Amino acid sequence: MRLFMLSAVCGGEDVDMKKSLGRVSLFIFPLMAVAGILLCVPQQYLTVTDERGAVVYLRPVKLGERYTVRFIHSVARRPVDEIYEIAPDCSILRETVYDMMGAGLPTEPLDGQTFTVEDGAYHIRGFHLRIPVLTYRISKVAADHTLFVGNDEFRLKQWVSAPGKPLTFTVHRGNLFELLKFQCRSML
Repeated sequence: MRLFMLSAVCGGEDVDMKKSLGRVSLFIFPLMAVAGILLCVPQQYLTVTDERGAVVYLRPVKLGERYTVRFIHSVARRPVDEIYEIAPDCSILRETVYDMMGAGLPTEPLDGQTFTVEDGAYHIRGFHLRIPVLTYRISKVAADHTLFVGNDEFRLKQWVSAPGKPLTFTVHRGNLFELLKFQCRSML
């Protein structure tokens, strides 16, 4: 009699467990499917790679969003901003800004460009130069290359192993999984 009662109790719990697992799976599997789809949805990324091809910076961006690379001009020794716009699979140089005239800096626009002075800075606009792969050679001191994206600012020398090494900027389509993988590697 006692064996029968034990069997009945265990059997009842087994049925309840199966019902619970069934309810959980009705919730978990659709949630996992949605998460899987979201991880695979393509979006644009701005990627910076070092001389070995290792990704040192990866950020989701929107078409039309702008980023700036500032550096100290090698001859004029003054800051120059090169402003790029995100386009499908490339960056487009849109504007150059500098704070004084000097050797090696433009003094007049080319055809289709405008040259203005605003708040003491010289602006040349109207560039439409599509650049699929943009490379800067980064010095540790002299040029002081800096990347501005959104509200973020990064000194590019932190991403090179030695002076004169290149950093390459590209815009490409990727997915959220790629971003998560980069962030996990960055934490190690």
